[in-house]
Amino acid sequence: MRVSQAKGSEAAGGLTLAAGLLTGLTVIPGLLFQAGMDFTSSYMALGAMTVLGSGWLALRGLPLIAMPSVSLSVWLAYVVVISKGCSWQEVLGLSAAVSLTGLILFTLPLGQRLLGRVPAWLCRSISLGLGLMLVMQGLVQGRLILASPWSVTMTGNFQDPLAYWSLMGLLLGAVLLAGRFAWALGASFLFTAVLTYLEGFWVLPAAPGLLPEGMGKVVGQAVVYGSWADAHLLDFFLLGLIMLLTVNTESFSIWQVLSNREDNPAPVLKGLAGLSLLGALLGCLPLSLSPLSAVGWGAGARRGRAVAVALAVLAVLWLLEPAVAELAKFPAMTVPLLVLAGVLLIRRQLKGVAFGELPVEEFLPGLAGALLMALSFNITAGVGAMVFGRVLLFAAAGRYREIGIPCGAMALLFFSYFLVGYL
Repeated sequence: MRVSQAKGSEAAGGLTLAAGLLTGLTVIPGLLFQAGMDFTSSYMALGAMTVLGSGWLALRGLPLIAMPSVSLSVWLAYVVVISKGCSWQEVLGLSAAVSLTGLILFTLPLGQRLLGRVPAWLCRSISLGLGLMLVMQGLVQGRLILASPWSVTMTGNFQDPLAYWSLMGLLLGAVLLAGRFAWALGASFLFTAVLTYLEGFWVLPAAPGLLPEGMGKVVGQAVVYGSWADAHLLDFFLLGLIMLLTVNTESFSIWQVLSNREDNPAPVLKGLAGLSLLGALLGCLPLSLSPLSAVGWGAGARRGRAVAVALAVLAVLWLLEPAVAELAKFPAMTVPLLVLAGVLLIRRQLKGVAFGELPVEEFLPGLAGALLMALSFNITAGVGAMVFGRVLLFAAAGRYREIGIPCGAMALLFFSYFLVGYL
């Protein structure tokens, strides 16, 4: 296995990874709270599964974060639960079914063969879309961009303290990155958190710590088949299929982009599926290799020791739920990590790609799908646009033989989704 030389220290990478973990712990429970889940219960379940998943990766020598995808959480909370009315209990039940399917799939030789057939263009396009989704989520969370009745979006009001401090943290992180400081993103997080605390935008509660409790509201609440699924059977099936595709394709894409390894990723995906099955029963969304791992990679994390440092910090943060809940009320410090983690992921994915030399039929579907993912927070629509658009344009260019049966079958499935699906 090849491991590239780190530009920064493992300690700096671990501390920056810890900031990435805290960002996920702040953002994801907040999203699920909007979807109806109890914040404390969601936070505890997420923290427990992140420790287990990331610790398991650290034992394998991988400097990667295992936690539910921020992008997937945005989609599930806003589109599936809030907009379409699916209950969070049904989402957890479907997560359990999807995780069991992945566990079986990657145990069989078939799963390993399927991984070998995943086209590089799809991984590259999804990684680009995930990076753009992180950027958009950070900008929206910091109110740096707002919904507009006249255009797609508009810039925020910088007299708004949240927008102002989000911008300050983002500028600091960008300057430190340009200056080649390994701890750039962690420093921007800490700087913004301290200054906004001193300015009184968030406060430390009188009792900042909390024993691991409160998970009873989400443990065992998974419902495999409920009233929403009964009324929207096709949507429910497509939701499960897209969740399975998204979780594993995201992990596979992050593996290819950040791990810099040549060994078989199937055991990692199998292990994540097994942990995700346990997590669904505890009240946690499926684990995947998180794009937030890019912040640690950019700071020099190349081995499992960096994750060990991050998890040591997380073990303390996990018990500080009241303090983290206060941070979530004024999330300016998480904006630099979300935006710049997305930028780092995009930059690393696009490195060495000569776009001017790509034919239109190869360039346009990936770009359109990635933009659609970012602008709509809808992973299904983005991946569908990538696959269906590629088949359509390849056929128009006369490159029928390069399409392949699996890609053609997926295009038909997504064509059905665009006709009758609502997810």
